[in-house]
Amino acid sequence: MKFLEVEDGLGGHIDASYRRRVEQEIDSAKTEREIVPFFKENFILVRNAFAEAWNYAGVGWEFQPGSDYRPDFVVLTAKSGAWEAHFVEFESPKASLYIKNGEPAKALRAAKKQVDDWDNWNRKNKPYLRKLLAKPVAMDLPSLTSGGYLLASDALKDPDVYLSSCYHVVIGRRRSLSPADVERKESQSRSQTWGSPEIVTYDRFIDIAKHLANSTMDVTRD
Repeated sequence: MKFLEVEDGLGGHIDASYRRRVEQEIDSAKTEREIVPFFKENFILVRNAFAEAWNYAGVGWEFQPGSDYRPDFVVLTAKSGAWEAHFVEFESPKASLYIKNGEPAKALRAAKKQVDDWDNWNRKNKPYLRKLLAKPVAMDLPSLTSGGYLLASDALKDPDVYLSSCYHVVIGRRRSLSPADVERKESQSRSQTWGSPEIVTYDRFIDIAKHLANSTMDVTRD
């Protein structure tokens, strides 16, 4: 795995039609396996969806520390005093989030269980996790946090440099959610505990694509 920054390429030209192209790809995909390659080519969408710190924001995939541990994407970010690793699991855009009684549907239950397993592994193997995350960081990337390190990879390995693990499950579409489902999802986000995943629909990427397209148009007009 290698962490890529947006300067390394977007995998597609962003113009006024970008939002429509993203939505068409999502609409046509039946499974997560069909849609993940598109997001590897357009990883700016993944970065903008989950990055919360901007001293550094890199996106990687094919991160597999164990046979049963393979998130679809890892978004690694840095701010002045800490690093954040965002582990992202994709489920089908066609999957339901909830069943009629309000309980999580099968795909969402499985994704949550998977994230729980990841979080347990990360907690038990924190020094090894740091080494795995540091390895694909560019060798010449300067340290982006406090602590006196010259290189970012060295700072990441230091147990005294704060590193948090965040989890995200991408599943389904907004249009499949009833008003009660929306309220339930928002309530779960507000009551999110340490190690529990953020649940988002694929529509977040469509919103981001719209914003990127509009930004491009604004630059063009100027």
